[in-house]
Amino acid sequence: MLSQLVKNLFRAKGIKVPDSWDAGLADRFNTKIKEFQPATPRPTNIFLPPSTSKIAVDACNDVSEKFENFIDDVAAAICQSWSAWHGTAKFFGVIINAGIGLLPLGGLFGGMQMSGIMILAKTKMTTPDYIRHAKAVAFAIGQAWMAWETSYIHTSIPFPGGMVCSTTMIPSPNVPLPIASGTAPGEALLQPALLKTSMLAQVGPPGQHTEPLFDAVAQGFSQVFQLWKTTALISNIMGAGGAAPPPPSPPGPVAGAIGNGGAVT
Repeated sequence: MLSQLVKNLFRAKGIKVPDSWDAGLADRFNTKIKEFQPATPRPTNIFLPPSTSKIAVDACNDVSEKFENFIDDVAAAICQSWSAWHGTAKFFGVIINAGIGLLPLGGLFGGMQMSGIMILAKTKMTTPDYIRHAKAVAFAIGQAWMAWETSYIHTSIPFPGGMVCSTTMIPSPNVPLPIASGTAPGEALLQPALLKTSMLAQVGPPGQHTEPLFDAVAQGFSQVFQLWKTTALISNIMGAGGAAPPPPSPPGPVAGAIGNGGAVT
């Protein structure tokens, strides 16, 4: 999904490769030469050819394929790291009072699975220029993700098991709810404009099409992230302990119970 979205966003820019073309070039040569015969671009091309001449179409096909392979590779690396993050993400120190849990700053930890170095390690890392661009994408997303993760808080995670307790809260889980129901000031760095700026700052001298490439990657990742937040659930945090009315008082709300563990599912 991420790869196709990035390609569609890039394709929508309508960039031509080569970026300039001498329309009278074929007239100065024998038009029967195969290089000047009409050709059909690859249907998946993310660039547009400036001419239907085979020589122009071939150039466009070649450049498009290289960019598409880069997008596929980087998107796969991001998503593999994202999946690994799901497998390690846990919640710690949720303070539960009267059936409502508060997740404090630093209470969400994903084991560094979405760090730049982890994303980059999953790319193919071929040529120096390829590595330079992949590193810029990986570290920009990794830094922004960590800013989001470490600043994530939630003030109202439901723990029904903490509503009616006697003496203490016996271990019981939270009601699942989406990641989007919490907040994180660090999420600002995952906005497309800031994400692209971070990529450009890290890549060094940009190539001819670096800016539109990073723009498409930043927009694509941001859109997928926003969708993910609404579907990814905070679940199975186990709350326990604290103090509740002791017998012979009727059972009542717990105070000061703590929730730990859980997962993002």
